[in-house]
Amino acid sequence: MEAERELNQDRSENFDKTETNKILYKIFPKREIPKIPSEFRAKKLKRIKTDIITKDSFGKSIELGKLVWIRKRLPSSSVQGGSAGTNPTGGLRLVQDDFIDENKTIDQTKYFRYKIFGKFNWSEIKKTPLVEVAIVPFKINIFGKYIGEFNLQIRHKPSGEAGQHNYTTSISWGEVSEIIRKANLTGRKLELYKSKGLSKVFQIIIE
Repeated sequence: MEAERELNQDRSENFDKTETNKILYKIFPKREIPKIPSEFRAKKLKRIKTDIITKDSFGKSIELGKLVWIRKRLPSSSVQGGSAGTNPTGGLRLVQDDFIDENKTIDQTKYFRYKIFGKFNWSEIKKTPLVEVAIVPFKINIFGKYIGEFNLQIRHKPSGEAGQHNYTTSISWGEVSEIIRKANLTGRKLELYKSKGLSKVFQIIIE
């Protein structure tokens, strides 16, 4: 008897729900939801290629390659160049600046000399203290403007570390030092890229 009473109660409740739904549908009939016009639909975002940033003097796109170093804020000592009418003397100091390579902070006393520029021909120009130099081609871009390609000298002086983990390698601005000086680059960010494939040309981007 108890089971039969519970069954009748369930049937009654289901009947009440059905009747309630019918009344609600009469008051609030179902309406087809209009589709969003195509012009308002979100468009798929296209993947933007970040390895092409500018064009050279012939209008050809320049591919950056692999980012191998960033100088977050250039000090005046690295971008002062040579003054007008004098031999260019300024150079870019290749410091650590907390740059990460292969999940660890670089050791600037070895990273630039042996990993980044190690495959170039190095010549010893001084024995005591040891000073080595190599000539490396660079394409330089300043504030989105392609400046040109220059063969710049890389200098490596191990004794510059002086037991304090100081920088030991620098890039001499050479013939481009006057352009660097006039551009007023103190405090700007510099990025150094290693070209793809067999090309030995590096990219310097200053913004």
